[in-house]
Amino acid sequence: MEKVMKFGVIVLFTFFCSACTIRTPERILKQQFNISLKGFDYQVETFEDDWFPNGDGSVYIVFKFNTLTEENIKYFQSAGLKDLPILEHQEIPDRFLFENGYYLLERDNPADERDFKLFVVDTDHNKAVLYYQNM
Repeated sequence: MEKVMKFGVIVLFTFFCSACTIRTPERILKQQFNISLKGFDYQVETFEDDWFPNGDGSVYIVFKFNTLTEENIKYFQSAGLKDLPILEHQEIPDRFLFENGYYLLERDNPADERDFKLFVVDTDHNKAVLYYQNM
């Protein structure tokens, strides 16, 4: 009976630990930029999370807002997002270069322009893109 109890505790512990570490688009955004979409009216349009065993890879997430309220915009501004366009875009793919909205761009390794993380809010199309890569 004692072995069954220990086994049950181990199984429950493993289950709860794995549930806490599930990577969701919202958790990734919160982890990378400390931005929460709680209270926003949105759905996740795209979620690609591709990594190699050596640590190289990328995350690409598109959030589609049903509406972007003035309160939502003020929240983004208070989180430190800058006005578009992105001025420092040497290695940023064109698909992230929107005209109207806000962005945050951080370089993890200034010596390698391929290592960066980017969050862009496109107010023309009510979308937000989170992208980051490590090469």
